[in-house]
Amino acid sequence: MHGLNLKHEERFLFKSLPDVVRLEGAMKDIRQKYSQFWDGICDRVQREHKLDWNLNHSTRSDAQVGIGRRSWPSTYNRWCSGFYLHGISLERLCSPSSERPCAGIWIQLPKDSPIDLQSLKKKFNQIEANLSSFSSVGISLWFDLGPQQELFDLLANKKEAQFANCMVSHFRRLAKLIPLVDKVFEIKKTRKA
Repeated sequence: MHGLNLKHEERFLFKSLPDVVRLEGAMKDIRQKYSQFWDGICDRVQREHKLDWNLNHSTRSDAQVGIGRRSWPSTYNRWCSGFYLHGISLERLCSPSSERPCAGIWIQLPKDSPIDLQSLKKKFNQIEANLSSFSSVGISLWFDLGPQQELFDLLANKKEAQFANCMVSHFRRLAKLIPLVDKVFEIKKTRKA
């Protein structure tokens, strides 16, 4: 028999297991409240911009939330084309080694789409400068949200309203692109008909 083979930090936690279990339960509750907090942010943005779809993965490993319209198709059934805030989980916000949070537009068109992605990227960049491209297949244009520690400090210092307003302002910045996205998908419907 080989035993547990615990590392030093695991042995430390194991010795304090009753406390660790309580902390684990508390962290589960915190994640649930954080997810509900993001539901409120998404709801606020959706009402303001008449959007009807959202994705809340604020507590999952992909650490993102997204909003858009159901009429904005994608090659993926569960992921609409839309606007996303990425890297916003509590774990990522409190870790200086995590990639910085970012906001952007993600459009993944079917292969038979008649839309010229390069000219569309140029149009998006004319409306919203400082977008960096991370895809050659679809459109994935992003901008940095700033240091994660600053965002985490807002939450840790009971400035949740300021954090929420900051996230809403990033979505508003992206919302300037809504008319162009609507036009893109209207063109696509027209050409298919």
